[in-house]
Amino acid sequence: MRDVQVGLAIRCLSRYFVAQAAKMNQEFVVGFDAKRAFSNASGLGHYARNHIRMLARALPAERIVLFSPCLDRLDFRDEMRAAGIRIVSPSSPSGTWRTLGMGKEVKKQGVSVFHALSPELPFDLDVPAIVTVHDAIAFDVPAYHSFWNAILYRFKTRHALRRASMVVSVSRYTAGRLQDQSALMGKTAEVMPPVFQPSLIPATAPIKSIQPYFLYVGNLEARKNIGMLLEAFLLIRKRVPHHLVLVGKDLGMRSSLMGFIKNMGLTGRVHLTGEISEGEKNGWIQHCDALVYPSVMEGFGLPVLEGLMAQKPVITSSGTAMEEAGGDCVYYASPYRPEEWAETLIRILENPMPLNAEECQSHLQKFSPERLIPAWLGLYSLVANGN
Repeated sequence: MRDVQVGLAIRCLSRYFVAQAAKMNQEFVVGFDAKRAFSNASGLGHYARNHIRMLARALPAERIVLFSPCLDRLDFRDEMRAAGIRIVSPSSPSGTWRTLGMGKEVKKQGVSVFHALSPELPFDLDVPAIVTVHDAIAFDVPAYHSFWNAILYRFKTRHALRRASMVVSVSRYTAGRLQDQSALMGKTAEVMPPVFQPSLIPATAPIKSIQPYFLYVGNLEARKNIGMLLEAFLLIRKRVPHHLVLVGKDLGMRSSLMGFIKNMGLTGRVHLTGEISEGEKNGWIQHCDALVYPSVMEGFGLPVLEGLMAQKPVITSSGTAMEEAGGDCVYYASPYRPEEWAETLIRILENPMPLNAEECQSHLQKFSPERLIPAWLGLYSLVANGN
């Protein structure tokens, strides 16, 4: 049922936007706030890079402009330059350019429609704008951010949503949470799932001594619910020979996790890799027995798709946005019940295939460039032409 709903929504959006765009001049130039693409290794960074690559398949390079105050990811910078895509950044480092200054550059570069790939818009922007909102965490549970970061995020998001010609949400779940929190200020968010493509980075073989294993991919932070995952692993550690591998950047949880691992006698069975390369991550995914993603709050949940793309069983949290990412192809368990996770992991080992494996390819196509390009081109055309 989830697959049917997501597929129907995308098809309806595509047909509507394409039909409307056919009536208009489509010679628009799209500018992107590409800071996340050039600075974030995961999450928003993956979303931004995949989205820009998708559009580069559909539009001539001269109709795409990337704006960023930093170019930290040199591999992506070189990829974009090789494709002939313009990259605009300040001549000298500036902490305020993205807020005041970038808008003038957008106008100067002849941009018809500006797309903020995360919810922040320049205060001096003077062209139609689309804003993508990924989650409602700062509104729903501000404690997951530092006090001042939560205030700043809500301020920037509200300004961006108020100013935007169109708001896009990556999931129905996030759109609903924003509506419940009145963050949309009377607007309606169009739901457009993130584009997802297989990684082209060759996989690096994982450590041989850590076999077999369950795998978590994501930052180490409170909302990811890793403590509950460790409790679930405790319940089955004597029933299975598996290790648990936690792949991701530490955002303040490593010391407490290591303390729990030591106190519970899990040293040697639970492994924290820290932030690793894309090839290393792909290797861990390729060889795992199951990918586990117990987060309590996400905007979408890209690791779920990564597991499915590798044809691995995936277990994730019920009642969250991940139900849209996983559809009917993954296992769900309550993020508050470690015993439910433990039993689901045992079930997975008895049938080590994605749930409804024959339907997975059809489900993954819902997030393919081929499916999403027509809807996005129509959307950009509508906004560029003032609709």
